[in-house]
Amino acid sequence: MQRLGRKTQALESFGLGLASMEKVECMHHKTDARKENDPTARSSKKNEQLPVSPQESAGSFAGTDGCAPKGSTMVNQLKTNLSLVESTQEDAILHLVEYYAETTLPTEFGIFRVAVFRERKTNKEHLAIIKGEIQGSRDLFVRIHSECLTGEVLHSLKCDCKDQLHAALALLNKEEQGMVIYLRQEGRGIGLGNKIRAYALQEQGFDTVDANRALGFGDDLRTYDVAAAILRHFEVESVRLVTNNPLKMQSLQRFGIPVSTRVPIYCLPNSHSLHYFESKTARMGHLFDRTFLETSRETLQEDQKKN
Repeated sequence: MQRLGRKTQALESFGLGLASMEKVECMHHKTDARKENDPTARSSKKNEQLPVSPQESAGSFAGTDGCAPKGSTMVNQLKTNLSLVESTQEDAILHLVEYYAETTLPTEFGIFRVAVFRERKTNKEHLAIIKGEIQGSRDLFVRIHSECLTGEVLHSLKCDCKDQLHAALALLNKEEQGMVIYLRQEGRGIGLGNKIRAYALQEQGFDTVDANRALGFGDDLRTYDVAAAILRHFEVESVRLVTNNPLKMQSLQRFGIPVSTRVPIYCLPNSHSLHYFESKTARMGHLFDRTFLETSRETLQEDQKKN
């Protein structure tokens, strides 16, 4: 029954499952805004089905005497069928990755366990950065972060990816238990080379959404089934998700991971990234507080006047 309850919760619209709002501001390092975006709503193919005769259709619910079962028998049959479907879906999610390696890693943010999960289909290696004992946790502090080489390695000012990652790790270290999942899906899923091509178009006046579309890509090709698989590996019951992206919450819940709380994460934009913040809000539906954006814009304008 617990599994049935979790499945029902996972199918609710994301607004019904969010219990509270915790606010986090990362004001260190003036940043940039680039990623942490958008559409994670994934299209799912419908399986083609061969025509089924009325006799076959009725037979799937028929009793041993060939008659349709009644009352509690029908209910039990439906529960059994739903349980089998749920079990198959969970097995499929878990099979996406294999647990590959783990060690303790001291960082400037704290000492964490890091576990590598290898994606079976692509051989990409994703990382779970862990604080405390998380097995079977409820309301676990979780940040799902996608790779950004330009921001995290080159310290690009076009995005806030580095600052969001650093803020998430600093917050993780304050928790008794939690996890940052680092997914290898550069450039909102289009890859490093295509991200650089998109940046070139942005220099010509395209915003982040139109640049992707001009290259023939969707607004956001990131997926979160691997993140769900990693959470399933640790039997996490529900999460407090650090994000400004509602579609990320929806995606996790679609894969059966309830989001009990959304934890906003705000990093200050700079003159290079402000337009990106505004595009994420206006065109991708990210949940930035309007006052935050207006104050940031005014602060940047004042700084430009001083210089």
